Amino acid sequence: MSKPLKVAIVTNSRTGGGAERAMNTLVRELSQNAKFELLLIPINSGPDDLIDPKCRIIGIERTWRGSPLDGVKSYIRFQRVIHRFNPDVVILNCDLPEFLFAFTISKANVIIVEHSTKSWKTRPFIGKLIWLSLRWRTSAVVRVSSRIIIRSPEPKVDLVISNPLPSEIVSGNRIERDSQNVRLAFIGRLSEEKDPRLFCEIAAKSTLHSILIGDGVMGSSLKELYPFFDWLGLVPNPWDLIGERDLLLLTSRYEGDGLVLLEAIANGIPVLARDTPDFRSFNLPEMNYFRDSQEALRKINQHTTKENDFQLTRDLTESLLNSRNPKRIADDWSTLILSVCQ
Repeated sequence: MSKPLKVAIVTNSRTGGGAERAMNTLVRELSQNAKFELLLIPINSGPDDLIDPKCRIIGIERTWRGSPLDGVKSYIRFQRVIHRFNPDVVILNCDLPEFLFAFTISKANVIIVEHSTKSWKTRPFIGKLIWLSLRWRTSAVVRVSSRIIIRSPEPKVDLVISNPLPSEIVSGNRIERDSQNVRLAFIGRLSEEKDPRLFCEIAAKSTLHSILIGDGVMGSSLKELYPFFDWLGLVPNPWDLIGERDLLLLTSRYEGDGLVLLEAIANGIPVLARDTPDFRSFNLPEMNYFRDSQEALRKINQHTTKENDFQLTRDLTESLLNSRNPKRIADDWSTLILSVCQ
């Protein structure tokens, strides 16, 4: 029997956004394949994610937004891990892994996972340089959505494989809340992409109590402006804190995949989403979209008075969730990994 392929998966962290949770889920599924020896390399320090990837993990322990010295030490640690493991395939999940591996000498076949419709948005020039330095040794680029633009210059192989939906995000600790305690909920990074400012502006005009789950660069300024909201920060499983009568308000300007919407649907949480092409791709009923603050407030009031609960039909729910079956998606990834090593 031939030796298993050594596959290193480099991701931002073990916790946080949907991209990390999805990759951990994929790693766990792939770990059941005897053809692979997997190593998960989270770069940033932080608590373990709620998903156990079932493989060896070596963290780089970089401090998020840390000092330049910490960045240099993290780079050196990353080089050591890569060279000791000597992978056959390296999967780079998001921008930071791309940045580190662009300056790494390795003969590994590279697969880049593209999660954002606005990759390298704040640093487009650096992003272009990174891609140009990686393109010649990149075997394939995987886009998690067909809405994400193909990179230029085009990669050798480009394909779309959706993010898997982890079963662990379905909360077994669902809290029960009556109609008097309906709340508005925000889940995600406190960044321009997710537009938490719009959420706060809408929530401040609503009579409902509001909670925000997540962290990011906009956190401090928004907390000063809206101290009367519940700022819960990062939590292991946000769905443990949200009841079925609460309403998830999605205000993102753009989404690579919109995994949080699917997670809400899996948990039976009503959703009201900003009317953008990214959210429209899920083909939700018209009642589940809002175009401006006034329409959002009107529909929030309808939810409060039980005129509209924003729940989806069973057929639509099953269709959306079945499209993210982890095993089927892992099979697609297995085929890709084996093909780049032929």
